[in-house]
Amino acid sequence: MRSPPVGDVLGCITYLAPVVAVVAGVLLLSEPVTTRTIVGTLLVLAGAALAARRPPAADPV
Repeated sequence: MRSPPVGDVLGCITYLAPVVAVVAGVLLLSEPVTTRTIVGTLLVLAGAALAARRPPAADPV
């Protein structure tokens, strides 16, 4: 199994930084969890998943 390219890993870390910040704010600072927080977190996670997926392999002709 090959490891993913460094750019893919760094891209995912960049996308996930806001989610980590929100979780830290909730756990450490007792920030409120609102509907907007949940929707925003889900959108960020969906964007990170879309950015991390591989393009389909081309079928040999």
